[in-house]
Parts: sequence; C-alpha cells; structure tokens
Amino acid sequence: MHMLSFFGSSKSEKNADGLQEVEREVDRYKDILQNLNKRIATTVSAGQPQDAPAKEKRIRKVPEFVLGQLMEDSVKDLPPGLLRDVLDKCARLEKTVASEIITNELSVENSVSKNLNDIIERHLATIQKQKRTVGKCAQEYEATRQKYDFKEY
Repeated sequence: MHMLSFFGSSKSEKNADGLQEVEREVDRYKDILQNLNKRIATTVSAGQPQDAPAKEKRIRKVPEFVLGQLMEDSVKDLPPGLLRDVLDKCARLEKTVASEIITNELSVENSVSKNLNDIIERHLATIQKQKRTVGKCAQEYEATRQKYDFKEY
C-alpha cells in the first residue's frame, strides 16, 4: 500500500510541476504581448495621422520621399520643357508614394495594436481565470488525495 501512495504522490507532483510550467508560459506570453503592445502603441502615438508634424517627420525618412526631393531639387536647374514637367510630376508622385507608405504603415500598426489589446483584455483574462480554476481544482485534488491516503493507513 505504501508503494501505491508513493507512486500517487509522484504523479501529483508531476501534475503540480506541469501546472506551474503552464502558468509560467501564460505569464511569459502575457508579458511578451504587453511589451509588444507598448512598443507599437509608442510608435503609433508618435506618428498618428492626427499628428501631422510627426507623420511628416516620418515621411521624410522614407526613401521614396528622398528620391522625390532630389528630383524636385533637380527640376529647378532645368529649363522649361518636357523633361522638366516629367521630372516635376515624378517628384510629386514619389512624395505621394512615400505618404501612402506611411499611411499604410500607420494603418497596420493601429490594426495590430487593436488586435493585441483585444487579446490582452479579453483572451488573457479568460486564460488567467481558467488558470485560477485549474489551480483550485489541483489544490482540491491534492487535499482529497491526502485525505484518502490518510484513511488508508
């Protein structure tokens, strides 16, 4: 009989270790998601569409904008004519492309941030609630097993 309770406690120890491992994983994912969300939120808040100077500053770093700026500067040195008109239109187009790239990036960042917030607020709360329930069940199981082992002796 003693061997059976020895093996039983080993099994419950494995269950407790498994539960602790799952709890560590949940906490790790929660920390990762929250850190990622903070980084994205910082980036998004630094360049939200409502904040025109921040968006403009971000646009100026895009290679398409730099190319458009170089074309625009080159237009000034050309005499009036077809080449000047084409170069001027290309410069404006490159700057428009740069603006659209940043608009798309901001849209993606907002979308990702929204989805991460959804996971953090809704799903992680549910997982933590279930984790507490499993913990209570494990404690109840352990208490019941100890009572059972005590009655056997």
